[in-house]
Amino acid sequence: MFEFLLGYDNEAIALIVKDHETVKELFDKYEKAESRREKIRLAATTVQELNIHAIIEEEIFYPAIRAHIDHPKMNEADEEHHVARILCAELSVMDGSEDHYDAKYKVLSENIRHHIKEEEHEILPKAKGLDLDFTALASKMQARKAQLKRDGLPTSLEDRMVRATRNNDTPARESHRTAPAKAVADKTKTTAVSKAPVKSASRSMMEAKGKTAGKVVPKKAKPGTSKKTAKPAAKSASKPKLKIVSHRAASAAKSVRKSAASTKKTRNKR
Repeated sequence: MFEFLLGYDNEAIALIVKDHETVKELFDKYEKAESRREKIRLAATTVQELNIHAIIEEEIFYPAIRAHIDHPKMNEADEEHHVARILCAELSVMDGSEDHYDAKYKVLSENIRHHIKEEEHEILPKAKGLDLDFTALASKMQARKAQLKRDGLPTSLEDRMVRATRNNDTPARESHRTAPAKAVADKTKTTAVSKAPVKSASRSMMEAKGKTAGKVVPKKAKPGTSKKTAKPAAKSASKPKLKIVSHRAASAAKSVRKSAASTKKTRNKR
């Protein structure tokens, strides 16, 4: 797709595109790799290639073209390098057994693929038309690349940031393992407050049971029974009624006896 960039008349751009193809092949191999050892090897190679590529761009290529390319676009490329360097620094201190190792490499590959696409579509075509000595530029880039492979990579700001945190994995995963001290204190306070009403309610129930201890509680009436049989107090209330009924019966009987005596006297007179 970008064969026009690989001509000898623009060796600097051809060198950048070649590096892009190298890391994209590494991304594809990592996705297909099945063994953990192979993935760790590919990740280490990817980190080295990306760091070297970023250094020669930031030290040599970007300064040569920055004044002629859109300023916001170059700033965006700088930030994409920064994010990639952080991920590379984190991968370099991991041993491959971490829970987020594969996820971190995938995010790195996605970030770099996006960066490559924008650089090859928006930055390199504009740079190709600039009046620059790309042959001399390419020579500087190749010499710096050989030096980095021979002497090793310098410690970057991102390397120092990751090592300063003493974190072998991502901070996002760390947050799942350790809750902030304030959150723990708030949770403890909330739990204590929520338990207080339950405790007082239980105590109230105990006190209520103590007050009713020793008292006879009337049983509930069974379905179909009258209220008189359900309430023992009804017996004491029925005694006055029995006296009234007995008095009325005695009066009636006395009247019957008087009537009978009167009837007998009348018969005797006859």
